[in-house]
Amino acid sequence: MSYLGDVSARTDGAARDAATAAEWDFHNTMLAVKEQVIAQFGKNSDQVQALGLKKKSEYKAPTRKANGAFMSAFWGSVQPEAFCFPRLRNIRGNGIIFAS
Repeated sequence: MSYLGDVSARTDGAARDAATAAEWDFHNTMLAVKEQVIAQFGKNSDQVQALGLKKKSEYKAPTRKANGAFMSAFWGSVQPEAFCFPRLRNIRGNGIIFAS
């Protein structure tokens, strides 16, 4: 590689490193600005919304899942009673129940 090509590669790398460092500085400054606005005005202020963040009141409140959803996901199509009790059937329809 010639001397000029080597210098060009070094200057390109230095320029890229400088640009990356400037981008990180800007990014970190914006994070600090957001933190400072939240600290100064609160999480539910219009100033927080002006920065492009959500207000605290805009978040959906957590909801509880029904217990049946857990049980059906846990057991699938098998019911827990199938493991505990024998299957009872009314064979003749006369009210007498037989275990099978």
